[in-house]
Amino acid sequence: MLPVAWSVWGAGLLGILYAFFVIVTERTDSPEAGRGLGAGLVLFLLLLSGMGALALRWAASRQSVLGVSILTLVLAYPFVAIAADKAIRAAKERKYAVEFAEPPSERRAN
Repeated sequence: MLPVAWSVWGAGLLGILYAFFVIVTERTDSPEAGRGLGAGLVLFLLLLSGMGALALRWAASRQSVLGVSILTLVLAYPFVAIAADKAIRAAKERKYAVEFAEPPSERRAN
């Protein structure tokens, strides 16, 4: 379980660093927010990621299977949320496509 947890943490860290790169190199036309707001948010996410790494190391040093399992689930949540959002949107689009492919006389009234 520990290698999976560290792999999930590493993938999350790579995602955060990629977001930081995109924000810093992006051209912005918004004088209100600018790059500072996005960069500050990403740096806050880096801080949270570091705290997650420390918590994972602490749970691993105490050989807490429950702690490592919970931290793995917490660290994997963003990936699961992204995948679930895509799956839900695809299911809804398919439902709407099937519904509107039927002739109007055969459509159900909801």
